[in-house]
Amino acid sequence: MFDSSLRSALQRICNSDFSDSQWLQAILSVRDGGLRVRRVSSLALPAYLASAASTLSLQNEILSGCVGSEDTFFQTYLLSWSDSFGDVPDVLRAKQSDWDSPGVAADRALVESNLSTSIQLASFRAASSPHSALAVCTAHKTAWPLSRRRGSEDCSQREAGYGHLRPSQLPLRVFG
Repeated sequence: MFDSSLRSALQRICNSDFSDSQWLQAILSVRDGGLRVRRVSSLALPAYLASAASTLSLQNEILSGCVGSEDTFFQTYLLSWSDSFGDVPDVLRAKQSDWDSPGVAADRALVESNLSTSIQLASFRAASSPHSALAVCTAHKTAWPLSRRRGSEDCSQREAGYGHLRPSQLPLRVFG
């Protein structure tokens, strides 16, 4: 329900209807060629697993003397994750991104497989290349395009001809 409301709101903001493939691209991170509009349905399982894994030793310590202290929810969700993404790691990580990355990779691969022309594929790959879109310059707290990196340059040099624009005026393009 929330995901459909989110999609609808983004479509209204962009004044455009998204195909399923375009919506899938929009949920990818900027680094992966998307807009980083995250679906709750794709965040819930990784968030739960990371949270549960980070408190597992404390849970075991607190519940060690209790009958039936095994966390069946955690085991159920681990099984669900492994059904979708393969073997559960030997070391249960407490970082959500560790649990999330296989799903993101699968979404990215699905977006790529849905691109029908070589131009669409080239545009998508260009948008997801390391120096595309905006580079966030933390030293200056502003965002500017990054066309290339050289030696000792810093973000005060405005590259690619956008030096006169504020970040909100930079072009944004959704491919698909």
